[in-house]
Amino acid sequence: MKQQSIILLVLLISRGISPSSAQWQPTNGPPGALIMAIAKQDSIFFAGTDHGVVRSTDNGASWMGANTGIPSGRGARCFATSGTYLFVGTGGDGVFRSSDMGLTWIEVNNGLTNKYVTVLTFSDKHLFAATDDGISRTSDNGSNWTPVNSNLPYPHFSALYASNGNLLAGTNAGSGIYCSTNEGENWTFVYPASTIWDFVSCGTNLFALVDGGVLFSTDNGSTWSHRTLDSRYVFSALVASEGVLLAGTERGNLYISADNGTEWTPLNARFGQSQVAALYSEGPDILAGTQGGGIFRSTDNGSSWAPMNTGLTFSLVYSLATIGDVLFAATLGAGIYRSTDLGNHWIPISADLPDFWRWTLVAEGDELFAAGDSGVFRSSDNGSSWIAASEGLTDIGINVIAASSNWAGSSVLVAGIDDRVALSTNSGISWTEPPNAGLHAVIFDVGIVDTCLYVCTSGKGLVYRSTDMGAQWIATSQGLDCDNAQALVQHGADLFVGTDHGVFRSTDGGTSWTSASIGLPQSASVDCFASSGDILLVGTYDHGAYFSSNSGASWTAFNSGLTDDFVQDFALIDTILFAGMYHGGICRRSLLDVTTTVGNEHRQVPIRYSLEQNFPNPFNPSTTIHFTIPTDSFVSLEVYDLLGRLAATLASEELRAGTHTRRWDAEGFPSGVYLYRLLAGSHAETKKLILVR
Repeated sequence: MKQQSIILLVLLISRGISPSSAQWQPTNGPPGALIMAIAKQDSIFFAGTDHGVVRSTDNGASWMGANTGIPSGRGARCFATSGTYLFVGTGGDGVFRSSDMGLTWIEVNNGLTNKYVTVLTFSDKHLFAATDDGISRTSDNGSNWTPVNSNLPYPHFSALYASNGNLLAGTNAGSGIYCSTNEGENWTFVYPASTIWDFVSCGTNLFALVDGGVLFSTDNGSTWSHRTLDSRYVFSALVASEGVLLAGTERGNLYISADNGTEWTPLNARFGQSQVAALYSEGPDILAGTQGGGIFRSTDNGSSWAPMNTGLTFSLVYSLATIGDVLFAATLGAGIYRSTDLGNHWIPISADLPDFWRWTLVAEGDELFAAGDSGVFRSSDNGSSWIAASEGLTDIGINVIAASSNWAGSSVLVAGIDDRVALSTNSGISWTEPPNAGLHAVIFDVGIVDTCLYVCTSGKGLVYRSTDMGAQWIATSQGLDCDNAQALVQHGADLFVGTDHGVFRSTDGGTSWTSASIGLPQSASVDCFASSGDILLVGTYDHGAYFSSNSGASWTAFNSGLTDDFVQDFALIDTILFAGMYHGGICRRSLLDVTTTVGNEHRQVPIRYSLEQNFPNPFNPSTTIHFTIPTDSFVSLEVYDLLGRLAATLASEELRAGTHTRRWDAEGFPSGVYLYRLLAGSHAETKKLILVR
C-alpha cells in the first residue's frame, strides 16, 4: 500500500498536479466563453464575459483577464468609450471606469438606482445607462447619475442609441421604441415592437434589430418601417461594416445584407448554435462574440470565420468522458474537445459532426459516443473521425446516453429520447425501441444497474425501473420529495438519485427512497455523481461539489479553487478528479487529499441578490430557475411573453435567505422568447429564456 501511494504521488507530480494543493486547479480549457459584449479602445480589444472583462493587445489572437477593481463573479455586459475613458456595465455591481486601458477600474455608481446594467451609450453631452430600474445619465463620466425616466411606462430596456440629437431606447418586453430629443428629459413613443435587440447606423440610415427582422429609419429614428429577415429566428446582434449589415441570431446563424436590409443572405458560419450576442466591425474585419463558443473572427466581411479563443478558458462544459488517460469534454456551443495531458492542452474533435449546441458523451471500451439532437455518432479513434450510429431510431433527438459492459454478459447502450428509451447491443450499429409501457415523462438521466434499467424524469413518477429491457416501466418513487430527478448512480450496494431537493438513497433497488442530504444546502439541486471506492461525489447547481465517505450519511463541501458553483459533470483518470463547470471550463484535483484536507471548506452565506440563467436553455418543455436572496424577503418570480402578458407565477411568497429553485413547465405554450422577472425587497432583475418545440 505504501509503495502504491508513492507511485500515485510521482504520477501526479509528473503531470503537473500537486497533491498537497488541497484545492481545485483550473485546467487550460477547453477554449470558449460566454461573451456578452465587444469593444475597442485605441488598438486594444475588450470582451465582456460572464467572468468579467478580458482584453487583447494582439488584435484578438489572445486574451487575458482585466478585472482589477471589479468584484469577482459579476458578468461584464456592456462597454462604452470616450477619449481616455473606458466604461463597463456589470450584471449586479453597476458601472466601472478605467483610464488606463482596462488595467485598473474604479466604481462610479453614485446616484445609480439599480446596479444591473444592460446597456451603455454616449451622446454628445452624457453617458446613459439602462438598468433594471430604467435609464440614468451622467455628465461627469460616472461620478454622479440622475434618472431620466419621464414618460417611460416600462423600466426594462435592451438597447440605447444616440444619433444626431436623438436618443433612442428599445424595450425588451413589448413596449417598442421611445425617442428623446432633449437628452432624456422627456420621451415620446415612436414605434411598437416586441423586443429591440440592437440599434446600428449604416451610412445615413438607422436600423433596429427586432424578432424576425429589422426596422429601417431614414429620419434619425422618428419613423420606422419593417423589413423581414427570417421569422424562424430571434435575432440578437447587429453590426454595419462598409455599407453591409450583419445580423446574428440566438441559434448561431448569421445573415448579411448589402441593400439596407431589403434582401438577406445566410452565411455559412459554424458557431455550434451558440447565440451571437455581440458583433464588432472595422471594415471587412469582424469579431463575433457567442454565448458559449467564445469569439470568432472574419477578415472577409463574414464569408469565413476562425475561433480566437486563446486565453478564454471559461467554456460551458456539459459532458465529460474518459478512455484510458484521454479526457473528452463536450461544451455548450463550442463542440467537443480532447486532451491527452489531463487538460493542459485541448484539440477540437467535432469538425465532422453536425453543428449542434449540446452533445452528451459516453465511452464504452475503446469507443466514444456523442449523442444529441442530430442522433448518435461513434468514434473508434478518440474522436479523430466519426460515423453515424442511429440506425433504427425513430427520433434522433437524444437527451442522454449511457453504456454498460456488463449487461447479461454483453455491452449495451441506452439512449433517453424525450419520454422513452432505445437500446443497442452492437455499439450503435442498430437500435431498437421497446414498448416503454408506463413511461410518460421527460427523461433527464439513464442508469444501468445489473440487468435493470432506471430513468430519472421530471414531474410525477420521477424514477422508473424496468427489468425487461424497457418493455414495461414501474414508478419507484416512494419517499422521493422533489419535482425533478436529475441523476442516478450505484455506489456500493445502494442507489442514489440527485434531485432538485438534494440526494435520496435506496437500499432496495429503488423501491423506496430516503433523504440523504445532511451537510448539503437546503436548496441544493444535484446534477451529477461520481463514485470512487468509498467516496461518493455530487455536483450541484450553485453550491459546487460535495463528497461523502459514509454512503451518503453526511456530506462535506470541497470547493476551494472552483471556477464556478455549477458542477455539470465529473470524470476520473487514475486518482485525478475532473469537474466540468457550466460557466467555468474544467477544474481538477487529486482525490488523495479529499477526506483529509477539505473538512474546513464551506460555502459563504449569500451577500447579494442574484437571478441565475435558467437551465436548460433553450428548453422543452420544462426548465429550472435558481435565485439567491441575502435576507428574508417577500419574493415574486413571474414569467412574461414579449407582449408583456403574464405566462406563469413561479413564486409569490415570503422566503428565507439563501438560494431557491423554481421550475417552469411550459407545456401548452408556443415556442419563443419569454422573460422571467425576480422582485425581492428593493431588488428587481429580468432575464430571457427560450422555449423551442
